[in-house]
Amino acid sequence: MTEKMLVIDDDEVVLESCRRIFSTAGFEVSCTTSPSEGLRLITGSSFDVILCDWKMPGFDGMDVVEELGQRSPDSAIVMISGYPSDDRVNEAMKRGAMDYVAKPFTPSEIVEAVQKAVRRKARKGH
Repeated sequence: MTEKMLVIDDDEVVLESCRRIFSTAGFEVSCTTSPSEGLRLITGSSFDVILCDWKMPGFDGMDVVEELGQRSPDSAIVMISGYPSDDRVNEAMKRGAMDYVAKPFTPSEIVEAVQKAVRRKARKGH
């Protein structure tokens, strides 16, 4: 069965990179630049993995991650950010992210983070 992924990021280049990387890895990938659209998409479908940017116009990615976790508790959530810090990483994990990746990232870094997040989620029994 093909794993489904949702990518939420206001940067079209990041979306296209993730689509290419994870489609090649066998994922069915949906992308949106809008956090509200991302929240709408998870209402109508289930995703194995959700990648979410931290800083988007008009939205705090931490709040979006928390909402994603509540609406889609079985999804492994990975936060991505061009503004990494230890405090943000810790906050993202507290709010439901399974991992955190700094931009710019290499294909191997993002794939490894997603694999690690899926394993962590599986260990938590979801």
